[in-house]
Amino acid sequence: MSVFLLRRFLTLIATLLGASMIIFLVLDALPGNAAQMLMGADASPDAVRALAVKLGLDQPLHYRYVHWIQGMLTGDLGNSYVYGTAVAG
Repeated sequence: MSVFLLRRFLTLIATLLGASMIIFLVLDALPGNAAQMLMGADASPDAVRALAVKLGLDQPLHYRYVHWIQGMLTGDLGNSYVYGTAVAG
C-alpha cells in the first residue's frame, strides 16, 4: 500500500512540475512586454525598462522559474501590481 501511495505522490509532483513548466513557458512566449502593458502605451522606454528590472523580467527564464517555484514553496506569492502589498499575508 505504501509503495502505491509513494508512486502516486511522485506522479503528482511530476505532473505539477510539468504543468507549471508548460504554463510558464507559454506565458513567456506570448507576444508583448509585461512591463509595457502595465505602464501603458505612452510610457517612456526608461520607465518600462526600470519596471522590467523591478519585476525581474530582465533575468533569464530559468532563473525566474526557479525563483517562482521557491516562492510558491515558501508561501511568498509576490506583491500585488495594483496595491503594492503582499498577495499572501
